Amino acid sequence: MNIYLITFKNTQDAMKAEEIYKAEGVKFSVYPTPPMILGSCGLSLRLTEDDYIEKGKGLLEKISYKAVYSFTVNGIIKVEHGNTL
Repeated sequence: MNIYLITFKNTQDAMKAEEIYKAEGVKFSVYPTPPMILGSCGLSLRLTEDDYIEKGKGLLEKISYKAVYSFTVNGIIKVEHGNTL
């Protein structure tokens, strides 16, 4: 099962996304952005594959984010490019 990480340009965007995801009942954890992902703030939202596909992906249009990455056995893959509101 893959893990999805939503990254942000700044902490304010990360906190706003956290509020929206909580309000919509999406299961996630706040996770430190890995150092190999450059140019992002230090906070990310971590979702399981099921939570991302069922609810998380559909809410991306409501948040400002930098990118979404999938952590697989083959490495880290960027699966969504950012959205700025």
